[in-house]
Amino acid sequence: QSFRAMWNVRRNDQHFSRTHHIFPVFYDEFQRAFKDVGDLLILMTVQGHNAAGSQNQPREHAPFASNKLPIEQGIKVFDRHILKSDVLKSKHFLHLWCAHGSVPVRAAKYSSPAKASEACGSECCLGKIYTHRMDTGLQNRVAIVAASSKGIGRATALALAAEGTKLALCARNADLLNQVAEEARTLHGVEVYTDTLDVAEDDRVRQFVEAVHHRFGRIDICVTNAGGPPAKPFAATTMADWDGAYQLNLRSIVSFAHAVLPHMQQQRWGRFIPITSVAVKQPVLELVLSNAVRTGVLGLVRSLATQYGPHNITVNNVGPGYTATDRIKDLAQANAQATGRSAAECEADLARDVPLRRLAKPEEVADAIVWLASERAAYITGQTILVDGGVYRGL
Repeated sequence: QSFRAMWNVRRNDQHFSRTHHIFPVFYDEFQRAFKDVGDLLILMTVQGHNAAGSQNQPREHAPFASNKLPIEQGIKVFDRHILKSDVLKSKHFLHLWCAHGSVPVRAAKYSSPAKASEACGSECCLGKIYTHRMDTGLQNRVAIVAASSKGIGRATALALAAEGTKLALCARNADLLNQVAEEARTLHGVEVYTDTLDVAEDDRVRQFVEAVHHRFGRIDICVTNAGGPPAKPFAATTMADWDGAYQLNLRSIVSFAHAVLPHMQQQRWGRFIPITSVAVKQPVLELVLSNAVRTGVLGLVRSLATQYGPHNITVNNVGPGYTATDRIKDLAQANAQATGRSAAECEADLARDVPLRRLAKPEEVADAIVWLASERAAYITGQTILVDGGVYRGL
């Protein structure tokens, strides 16, 4: 009976403030009969309450200061089973609790961050210890990711799926797009909706967005993305090239903004995240079309951030640098034609121009996008975040 009652406390940890008074009733009995199991459940309850509190319910999350009793029980567990056990396991366990904020260790067991760090052996304890683990808050959100059949778009879709986000994906290649959708479903068990379209076509973008809203009932995140215009010197560009670059890399973002922002405005929550290029900050010689057209996105981002900020909508631009995608192969090929060298040599030169001396992985750009979409970036808007390995040299 004691075991069942304690398990009910663990199972209902989201109502912890109404149930933590049960601990004194069972504590002595668990010391005598089910001490190890009881201690485990105490740790699970404190940890579970903390995780539940970080799931987009900051106002409902009771601070640990009002739950001193379970904290004290948890510290006693540390005394009996953790800190007196194997040193390596003890340090590892304490490090996890400190780093992920399961218990305010410095306030309870230790008198200072330095002492917590000394016991933990990790630099994480030298700074502020959060009262809950780092959580993106993206579980069951709905995200549109454009041009998600490959490259950065694909990596972004899968990274959001890993956070439990429902996906609405679009691209021109149906076969590749369906492969990404199936991968997200299989690996992460999320719901995925797909549509085949060209983001340069305004009508199709609007139809897609309305279909997504009808399917899921909401749209929380919109990541706009598109292939870049051809790499060529200015003298080789045509007016058709300029019209195409505008439609693909600026007008398509406006189309998505027109379609999704009213939905975000109505629900008073949203993340609008265009993907552009480091070229918006530092022009790339062979990318004159991209240099000129994508820079207009910066003005759009600033304008939208100002207008929609009062509706709890953030708007930020992500500018990747040299990233290991098909686009970098096109750029290397353009360099090769201009210099008479091989494409492989030109690609190696691009990596050497990066202070980190390598190309970015698409997943590294995707991680920045997921962070901007998360609750942890709620006070960041109107910005351009470069994921470029240090290529941009400006201040």
